[in-house]
Amino acid sequence: MQGLILAAGMGTRISRYSKNCVKCMIEVNGGKLIKRQIEALNKAGVNKIIIVCGYKKEILQKYIIDNFKNNEILFVENNDYKITNNIYSLYLAREYLKKEDTIILESDLIFDYSIIDKILKDDKNNIVAVSKYKIGMDGTVVTINENNKVTAFYGRADFDIQSANEYYKTINIYKLSKQDSINCFVPCLEGYIKNNKKTEFYEVVFKELIENNKIILDAKIFEGERWYEIDNETDLEIAKCLFSNKIYDYEKRYGGYWQFSNLKDFCYLENPKFPTTDLLEKIKYFSEDLITKYPSGINIQNINASRLFMVKRDEILVGNGSAELIKEIGQLLTGKITIQIPVFNEYLRCFKKCKIIKNDTSKNNYIYGKSEIIKSLNNTDIIVIVNPDNPTGNFIEYNDIIDILEIAKKNNKTVIIDESFIDFADKNKRYSLINHKILQRYKNLIVIKSISKSYGVPGIRLGILASGNNRFLEKIKSSLEIWNINSIAEYFLQIVELYKKEYEASCNYIEVQRNKFYNELSKIKFLKVYNSQANFFMCKLLKHDTKYVAEYLLNNYNILIKELKNKEGFNNENYIRISIKTEEDNKYLLKALKNLENN
Repeated sequence: MQGLILAAGMGTRISRYSKNCVKCMIEVNGGKLIKRQIEALNKAGVNKIIIVCGYKKEILQKYIIDNFKNNEILFVENNDYKITNNIYSLYLAREYLKKEDTIILESDLIFDYSIIDKILKDDKNNIVAVSKYKIGMDGTVVTINENNKVTAFYGRADFDIQSANEYYKTINIYKLSKQDSINCFVPCLEGYIKNNKKTEFYEVVFKELIENNKIILDAKIFEGERWYEIDNETDLEIAKCLFSNKIYDYEKRYGGYWQFSNLKDFCYLENPKFPTTDLLEKIKYFSEDLITKYPSGINIQNINASRLFMVKRDEILVGNGSAELIKEIGQLLTGKITIQIPVFNEYLRCFKKCKIIKNDTSKNNYIYGKSEIIKSLNNTDIIVIVNPDNPTGNFIEYNDIIDILEIAKKNNKTVIIDESFIDFADKNKRYSLINHKILQRYKNLIVIKSISKSYGVPGIRLGILASGNNRFLEKIKSSLEIWNINSIAEYFLQIVELYKKEYEASCNYIEVQRNKFYNELSKIKFLKVYNSQANFFMCKLLKHDTKYVAEYLLNNYNILIKELKNKEGFNNENYIRISIKTEEDNKYLLKALKNLENN
């Protein structure tokens, strides 16, 4: 068995990194792509390696010769790399294909070494490594039958999104037998070059052979293993994250985890049971118009929100997520502002014109209520209350909030209440201050709500601000862009009120799962679980460091949790936050935590 690596290309789409070297010499977390590939082959027992080089071939050849002296390395030069594609590189190495069984790899791949090992241990003659087609994948796909035999190849031109569920993405690693190379692959390959099709991808050879039943190609499916094809800088950043094993590399992305299909996200806070399938299907059905047409202006968005929350249109504003609205409030308000910490960081970041007074709730085990808030009112102009609190889950009852508002009103204090998570509270505790009578009675009240979090649509970025202070809202409105949300978000606001019962059911589901999850989490001996009325739990680690636990879960179970240790208000103590998801997902996390406990 020999390895054949195609490494002649210029890497123009990632030229910032390949300008002074070959694309396969780009480093991912301290290891060059080509080094990883040769090491993977070596670990699987393959020491004879043919490398087709072209662009900056001298640099690549020197690196290989200097660093892999125990391998039999053979170089094939593609001097026409500027005007040809990888089919021509493979053609130039065709004589080697006829000498031995061969593992063919493209040099811009990063993958778990186990992929090569599993392919070589498989006794099938010809194998293509594949993974179920998922969001973010691009390039050649195949279909397979019930015996995992490849039935067809599809390039970009043939790709049909309606058939996506049937597709498997090629990982661009093949095992090809010597006999089939001699009998069919090389002759077909030579035919393409003879017909001057040097700019094709070599997959067209497999495509033709499969269509004419001249080769049997088995698909070896990889789902748990990591792999990524690096074509551009975005791909490189994803690959660095995927192969880093470090929680920080995920945290610094602040989302975008849909690009990591196997990741279980217990870090970011969503509603796992909303929107409904029917609602999503409606959005998908009208997606062409929603994507290609302008949204309505902000006045129409406010009307949509006023219908949903049953307040007047001049009492509510729609934002591009609650973060946009917090920022706008912060630019407008002045004076002393009291913020309970720990808190959502935007509240500490955005009030730059205010003197911030931090009420450290850790002094009372992260619990605070009416008495602490009222006491704080004596020495402030503005107070921020996140209810339920994020990340602690602390909750203040309705009557207590009303008492706070009454005292604040008498003393001319502004109260900002963020109720992004209040819909998840127990049914007998659930309430909202987004109410016409309340807003008109307490003109000193500003209510923030993240639609993204509560309604499970963080990807379309929606939040609302409500107040009975019309002058204040007009000032905020005047600083917002006229098209501050997109057409998909607008359509969601238009139709979501039709799903009020389903939304309430989703919040009730969280209540049920919260109780079950709390009982089971509390059995984990190294966790102290705090009571919560939100869709998450804050936990103190009685054993282990947060980084150790976070990276254990990430590297062994593809679970992402929120580290809190370095967040202001935790005094460098070991706290984490875990979101509440579906019962199945919650059980998966519990299993992982129990395994850690038994380690």
